[in-house]
Amino acid sequence: MRCQALTRTGQPCGVPALKGEDCCLFHSDSETAQSYRKRAHEQAGYVSRRELLGIATKDFRDLAAKTDAESQRQRLRLIPLLSQLINETQQLSKLKRLAKEKGLI
Repeated sequence: MRCQALTRTGQPCGVPALKGEDCCLFHSDSETAQSYRKRAHEQAGYVSRRELLGIATKDFRDLAAKTDAESQRQRLRLIPLLSQLINETQQLSKLKRLAKEKGLI
C-alpha cells in the first residue's frame, strides 16, 4: 500500500505506507512513526540546531559564573559562535517557512 497523503503541491506522496497505516513514515503522526523518526535521529547522531543552541547557552552560562582568566578566554571564543548559531537558526527557520509557502516541502 502507498501513502495516502498529498504533497504540498497536491500530488500523491506515493512512498510505501507503514505497516497497518495509511501514511508513510514522513506523513504519519502515529506514535510508531514518531518513534521510528526519533530512533533514526539518535542513530545518526542528529542534534537539532535548537538543541545545540540550548547546550551552548547552558555552557556559556556556566562559564559566565566563573571569573578566572581561562573562563574569560573561553567566553570570548564562544560569543561569535553563539551569534553565528543564532543567525543560522533564524535563517533556516525563514528558509523552511518560504519552502512551505512555495509548496517545496
